[in-house]
Amino acid sequence: MQFKKFGFWNLLGFEPSKKLSQECRNKGIKIINDFLKLNNAIQYKSRANLILASNVFAHNDNLSEMLKNILLMLKSNGTVVIEVQYFANTLKDCSFDNIYHEHFNYWTLTSINNFFLNHKCIIFKAEKINTHGGSLRIYASKASNKKVENSVKKILLEEKVFGLNNIDIYLRFKKKITIIQANFNKNINWLKKKYPNILGFGASAKCTVAINFFNLNSGYLKNIVDDNILKNNRYLPGTSIKVLHTSKIKNKKFDCVIVFAWNNFNEIKKNNTKISNTFVSVRDLYKKNFIKYFKKSFL
Repeated sequence: MQFKKFGFWNLLGFEPSKKLSQECRNKGIKIINDFLKLNNAIQYKSRANLILASNVFAHNDNLSEMLKNILLMLKSNGTVVIEVQYFANTLKDCSFDNIYHEHFNYWTLTSINNFFLNHKCIIFKAEKINTHGGSLRIYASKASNKKVENSVKKILLEEKVFGLNNIDIYLRFKKKITIIQANFNKNINWLKKKYPNILGFGASAKCTVAINFFNLNSGYLKNIVDDNILKNNRYLPGTSIKVLHTSKIKNKKFDCVIVFAWNNFNEIKKNNTKISNTFVSVRDLYKKNFIKYFKKSFL
């Protein structure tokens, strides 16, 4: 719909989900209910001025085929725009909960740049964005004479200095996660003694990873709420924690709310002040000095 607002009129989308495809059609968008296969790409060979792929490059286990089909549909002077979760952020921020079964690939600019070059495609612009707690947006072209902007060179140099090609950075990542686990266990036990009635918020994939990693159970969180009605009355995988729609708890008051969808913490807190006076980001519980921070902020 955003493309329509900006004046684009000849739009086409590929969506393998029947439900989402129908929702798009209901909004007047032409959708092919299928994956981006070769037979689909051939029909639209060299017809696309712009191709957008947001957060799908992590979910595909045959990326070479996908990129070849994208480039097949692209005009010689067209542009591909791709967004991926930025793995450098994952390492820096220890956002390990973004690593889960749906993600086959974890990208840095170095890795995605090499991948595109192997397919004779040039990344000419790159930018860091806030989506999903830190993402990378790249702009690419088939034109061999396309000028590469300084943004690409700058981020590539940052990654080299950061040491992404050195195994030590990944070993430190592992060590940091072990420390986080110990901090969390201490902090959640302290918080539970102070606030017996704790509600979880945001039944996302990252929430499932965190809760299972920390071995939380219904003794800590009886319920977790989410705005997605499709998750209503289901359970977080691997737990006995039931997911409720936010409408089910609108007249209840909880001692404390732990927000597992930490990338949307401010918005969630702002929109749900009626259910609790105390909102804690799950990432705050990772801190060694959480108890001191909590007493200063809330007590």
